[in-house]
Amino acid sequence: LIKKEIEKKPIYSFESLDRCNHEMWVVNNEEKVLKICDLFNSINRIYIADGHHRMEALSKLSEIKKHQNPNHTGNELYNYFMVAIFPQSQARLLDYNRLVKDLYGYSAADFIKQVKKKFKVEKESRSFKPNKKQTFGMYLEKQWYSLELKEPPEENLFHIINLDINLLHYYLLEPILGIGDPRYDNRIDFLAGFHGLEAIEKKVDSNDVKIGFSLFATQMENVISFADKKLNMPPKSTWFDPKPLDGLVAYDF
Repeated sequence: LIKKEIEKKPIYSFESLDRCNHEMWVVNNEEKVLKICDLFNSINRIYIADGHHRMEALSKLSEIKKHQNPNHTGNELYNYFMVAIFPQSQARLLDYNRLVKDLYGYSAADFIKQVKKKFKVEKESRSFKPNKKQTFGMYLEKQWYSLELKEPPEENLFHIINLDINLLHYYLLEPILGIGDPRYDNRIDFLAGFHGLEAIEKKVDSNDVKIGFSLFATQMENVISFADKKLNMPPKSTWFDPKPLDGLVAYDF
């Protein structure tokens, strides 16, 4: 049904500042809309991949509006919010890399000695992008390294938080670099994978930050597994692509 609709000329079609093409079609034929609704009702699960805080806020706002309206019917616009839904086959997750502003008082040599206690550390002749779990790239003083955990993660840790971003935090960022909660610690920054590894090099070489880490992208099955266990993914663990342009469509109520 959607394929047929997008064979027509889009209402909007343009290349934006993010160098992506954005095209939009409007389906406003009532029969088609009802057919789409029926099809969506047969879908077993939809996962909130991004924007759960906004959804929660809008849900609370909806409740306030409901109590303020003595003639509430459930059909008012405040009972709805706008979402963009992607099939799993058309969504991808990019790596979400880490930048740290200083070495927590260590010299580069002493820092690497500390890292070697838990990780195998190898010098790399070119930029290093991990291609499997539990491996990491590290860029320090114009040199790339590959890191791999020497031992399997602790059993209880592995079952609860077996994501690479957690392992990097638990075994390196927190104990060696003193990084606390990544949501609030101003010594750590994040870089989405679409910028490429050269963006890590640029940040470190310009002295904006002292060290950068490249990560293996979180896998879609991890996101689904976490949600099925009623868990939330850790902050800054997923960068979904494609992303619709912010503000491309506004829902006014």
